[in-house]
Amino acid sequence: MTSPINFKVSVLLLREGESWVAQCLDYDIAAQGRSLSEVKERFAKTFIGQILVDLHHNVVPLSGFSQAPDAYWKHYQN
Repeated sequence: MTSPINFKVSVLLLREGESWVAQCLDYDIAAQGRSLSEVKERFAKTFIGQILVDLHHNVVPLSGFSQAPDAYWKHYQN
């Protein structure tokens, strides 16, 4: 039996025109959607999908990702 993998991440939700953006700060992974609920769902699928791809290729999940660019961190802190 394998042990569970837990991630604690911060996600910045931004309104850009008619769209929403979900930008993970801990890993430079993002998704877009037309509504808040859609962007949350798309981000979850993208994030989990990347973990599954990494596990399939025997790579430490999300090890190929750096943090989000500084501009997102600054926006998050304000």
